[in-house]
Amino acid sequence: MKSNGKMIASALTVMLMLVSYTQCVLEYKPAPNKKPVSSTEQQSQSNTTTNNLPDPIVVEDNPDPGGDTTTSTNPVVLEQVQVGVKNFDQINETMASLTGVDPTSNAIKNTFQTLEVQLPTDNDVKSFLAANQVAVTKLAAEYCNSLLDSTALRSSIWTNYNFNSFNSTDKDFIIDRSLDHFWGAGIDAAGRSASRFELQSLLNDLSVGEDTTRSSSIIRITKGVCTAVLGSASTIML
Repeated sequence: MKSNGKMIASALTVMLMLVSYTQCVLEYKPAPNKKPVSSTEQQSQSNTTTNNLPDPIVVEDNPDPGGDTTTSTNPVVLEQVQVGVKNFDQINETMASLTGVDPTSNAIKNTFQTLEVQLPTDNDVKSFLAANQVAVTKLAAEYCNSLLDSTALRSSIWTNYNFNSFNSTDKDFIIDRSLDHFWGAGIDAAGRSASRFELQSLLNDLSVGEDTTRSSSIIRITKGVCTAVLGSASTIML
């Protein structure tokens, strides 16, 4: 249980690095037009001031403010979000499809029922909260747990890898196959490079205290990478 908690916490940290949801709304309020104060008006105002105030500053009738004083006529531009997020059923179906894990199995069904109220209820990305991401991470962790506990299922993704070695080539293979299978072509070269860097850091963090000569340890570490990739925006965004 302690190892699972570490895996989920580390995977969640990486997911927050991989993607953030931002919506920016620009609001434009034109400055009110101000009438220049004449010397006569200024003098009248000065007569009403108390002796404690400094002498009034006399402003010319037609001062030159300098610079461009043209009021902008550009309309207010409200940035519209052009993407959406999958709701709870869509996320569950996506994870089942990508992993090959049966969503009606007891482990998945029980986890989904527990997390259902914490998962997104609609497709509005603006309503996506941190609590939603935590629930997505936990559901992804359960799918990855079932996936990697099955020899047949894990062999279908990390093909010809028996999880009994953990050198730099093996680490690259684990990361690349995870990205290829779960994300496909849905990320550009720059995004993939940045994601690989974060996932390499995750692998190193999860390796601390693990006996990487044992396949059970390597499988457990791979579950963390699987969770981070499966629960990221690339799989839950519409």
